[in-house]
Amino acid sequence: MISSADRSFILRGDDLDRLPTVVIGDALPTHAARIDEADHEEAVAAAYETGFAAGSRTVRAEVGPALAALGQAIDRIEALEQTLSLDALQQIIDLGLELTETLLQRELVASADPGAEAIRRTLVQLPRQELLSFRLNPQDLERIGEIDSFLADRTHQLIGDPSLASGDVVVDYASGTIDGRLGAALDRVRELMES
Repeated sequence: MISSADRSFILRGDDLDRLPTVVIGDALPTHAARIDEADHEEAVAAAYETGFAAGSRTVRAEVGPALAALGQAIDRIEALEQTLSLDALQQIIDLGLELTETLLQRELVASADPGAEAIRRTLVQLPRQELLSFRLNPQDLERIGEIDSFLADRTHQLIGDPSLASGDVVVDYASGTIDGRLGAALDRVRELMES
């Protein structure tokens, strides 16, 4: 008989046959192992979270400022690189334009008829039915050769303009003006390259 008050067991001989056989030595380690394994996993998880949080705080405190400084340095380098690239590109453009200008000047010096060449350059932009007034450097006008072959179907006049350099031409007509000055053309190219 089992008394609930003192929790002691009194077993009689005939009661023993009715009780299940339990081997206490087998049951305790399995139950203890389950408790130990669960406690162990819980303890490991808690320790990991605590360690991770502490490590994260340490990294943020010690490495964070270094990473921020590194990020700022990279930003400054990229800005400098862009500035240097733009400066280098501008130098390339300037050198290219200077070379073009030098080559044009050399061609003008070597040209037998820079005035006629200047007129030919502007013809594709000009209307056919209007009076065309070609303003040229006076020296180019004095040296001008045969132009009637390419101006035969156009009414035109040639005017000396001392403000124009050799090889330059400005064409005035009723609906507008064409600036065929080489320096102005190079300036337009430079403006386009810089924008």
